[in-house]
This record gives sequence, C-alpha cells and structure tokens, in this order.
Amino acid sequence: SLKSGKINYHIIKNNILYIESYRNYIVIHTSISDYTLRYTLKKIQKKLSNEFIQCHKSYLVNLNNVICIKEKFIELKNKITLPIGNKYKQNLHNLICK
Repeated sequence: SLKSGKINYHIIKNNILYIESYRNYIVIHTSISDYTLRYTLKKIQKKLSNEFIQCHKSYLVNLNNVICIKEKFIELKNKITLPIGNKYKQNLHNLICK
C-alpha cells in the first residue's frame, strides 16, 4: 500500500516486475499496469523485501522475474532488459552465487 498525494495505491508485490526512477518520481512496472508515484527509489526499497535489488542507479528489479543476468544487463521473463550499473555488479553477483 503506497500513498502518493491524495491517491492510495494497493499493489501486490509479486506482480511488480521492476521499478524505475526519474528524480523524485518512480514508475512501478507490474504485469498488469504501470503506476507513477511521487516517491524516491530509496524510500520504496526500504518498504520492499529482499526480493527486490538495485541493479542500476535508476532501477530496482524483482529477482523472482529474472531469467538471466549477463555482464551488462538483466533479462526479465517478459523479455525486458534492464541495464546493470558498474557499482551494482558485485552485489548482484554475490546474491546470485550464494
């Protein structure tokens, strides 16, 4: 449950594919629709579980929807590819190789 302005959004975590940020706004991409909220990526990351990991300064990804991780990008089940930032490569590698 997230509140942005006067609107309350009830989004099921399992439906979230990834979250993209634009300054103080985020776009939550789900299997059903996209939701734009006035929120920061850091704030939303605190609300979500460990299933969501930051792969780039502008993206959080739901690990349950990841098909494969390449050197420079992540591929999701719906054929979307997200970039991997150099800063986040080691952390992703550590999580996957556990």
